[in-house]
Amino acid sequence: MSFTSKRTADFCKNILESSSLEIGFVDVGSGGALKAPWSFLPEGALKKFNVEPTQEDRENSFICISNNCLNKVFNVANDERASSLHLPSHQFVERFGQQGMLTHHTLNVQCLTLDKYLADNHMTVDAVDINVEGHDLQVLQGSSALLSGGVVKLLKIEFELAQAWIGQGWFGDIESLMRKFDFELVDIAIDFARPESVKNLHVKGEPVWGKAFFMPSINLLKKNIDLMPPEQARASLLKFITLAVAAEQPGRALDIFSIPRIPFSTEEVKKIKTDILNIYKYSKVDAGASLLFKLAKGIIGFKK
Repeated sequence: MSFTSKRTADFCKNILESSSLEIGFVDVGSGGALKAPWSFLPEGALKKFNVEPTQEDRENSFICISNNCLNKVFNVANDERASSLHLPSHQFVERFGQQGMLTHHTLNVQCLTLDKYLADNHMTVDAVDINVEGHDLQVLQGSSALLSGGVVKLLKIEFELAQAWIGQGWFGDIESLMRKFDFELVDIAIDFARPESVKNLHVKGEPVWGKAFFMPSINLLKKNIDLMPPEQARASLLKFITLAVAAEQPGRALDIFSIPRIPFSTEEVKKIKTDILNIYKYSKVDAGASLLFKLAKGIIGFKK
C-alpha cells in the first residue's frame, strides 16, 4: 500500500469512527472483494445491500436489478464475472478474443428495480456501485427515487463504449441521465483492448469499456443540506467528505466549505482541510514509484 493510500484509509477511518457514522452502500453485481474506493472505508462502517444474480437470496430465488419487475433469463458466462441479462455480441467476442463472455448456462431470475429492491431503505444509501455487464443504464432507469432522494453522495458505474452486449446501454445515455438528476462526472477510467489480429503488437488498442464516478453538484448538495436539521446535515457532509477523499476527489471534499452556514466550527474546518491536504504529501513519490514499477514490468514483459 502506498503512502497516499494508507493516509486515505486512515482519514476515512478516523472521520467515520470518531463520529460513529455508517455508510449505506449498495453493491449491484457484488461478486468478489471490494476494490477502491470502497476498500478505503472500514468494513465495520459499511451497511451493505448486496445484489449478485448468481447467488440465491433469502427467498431462495435469483434476483436481478433492472428497470422493470419481470421474470427474465440470466446468462451465466464461462467466466462468471461476465454474466449478464444480455447475450454477448459474437462479433465482439471473436474480434477481441473474449470467449469468457459466452453463455455457459442460464438461470431464471426475478427482476426488480433498485427503488423496489431498497423499498424503505433508499434514504439510508450513501454510495452505489453498479457493475452489471451491459445493463448499467437500465439499473439507473429503475433508480429514480434513490437518485432524487438527496442522499447518494458517490456512484460508481461500469459502462460500454463498444457493442459488447446485445441491447446494452451506452455511456452517453448514462451520463445524460445522471445530469438530469444534477450529478456530475468527477472521474473516468477507460479500458482498451487489442483485437485478436494485433494482440501481439505493442499498441494501445481500442476503447471498449470503463468506469465512471458521479457525485452530486455543489448546488444539489447545498439544496439537500438546507432541508436537513443541523445534526443530520453534519453527518451527511462528513460522509460526503469521506467518500470524496476515498474516490481521490479532494477538491470535491473541500468544495463543501463554500456552503454557507455549514454545521462545523472554525477549528473543525481548519483540521479537516489540513488532514485532507496532508493525505497527498507524498503523492508525487507514490506516482514516481508506480511509474517505475510499470516501466520495469513492461521491460520484463518485452524481454519475454
